[in-house]
Amino acid sequence: MTTKTEYKVKMESEIAELEAKLASIKEEAKIKAAATAAKYDEATHDMQQQIEVAKGKLAEVGDAAEDAWDKMKDGMEHSWVSVKNMFSAAVDKIKS
Repeated sequence: MTTKTEYKVKMESEIAELEAKLASIKEEAKIKAAATAAKYDEATHDMQQQIEVAKGKLAEVGDAAEDAWDKMKDGMEHSWVSVKNMFSAAVDKIKS
């Protein structure tokens, strides 16, 4: 049979072990959070650049003469597909 003192020492040891594991998990979470934040920053920067490209193309379409409009529209459509694909890729990068 264990004494009260032995039991207390045993439980203090087990609690200390759990505290050490918790500290390790917290540190790992901080590292992962920093890595995730870096992925978000990079991906959102890429997304913003693609949006700016699309805005530029749209401005060109708006400024185009009526006779050049169809050609500009085709270019805008092509750019828009590219923007959406890159946007999706950036979102996938964040999620992974």
